[in-house]
Amino acid sequence: MRVRVTNMNGVSTIADVGKDWTCDKVKLALDHLLELSPSLTGLASDALKHSLLFKLVLIRTGRTLQDDVPIAQQGVRDNGEN
Repeated sequence: MRVRVTNMNGVSTIADVGKDWTCDKVKLALDHLLELSPSLTGLASDALKHSLLFKLVLIRTGRTLQDDVPIAQQGVRDNGEN
């Protein structure tokens, strides 16, 4: 499925993700979009540690997605679906 992901700075990308992917897996795959300096986060630039700082929010509902539940089960739809 293709989803649009926008970071806190307004930078967007369309990503191909699996319907069975959890938010944690999506965040790890998109670590390059969440670029924050280690001096701001206090963490090394380890993708796993870095991704734990963020939550994914479904804009349509304003609901924070659970990290360990597949995204398709949380109402995330393919970018082309209505």
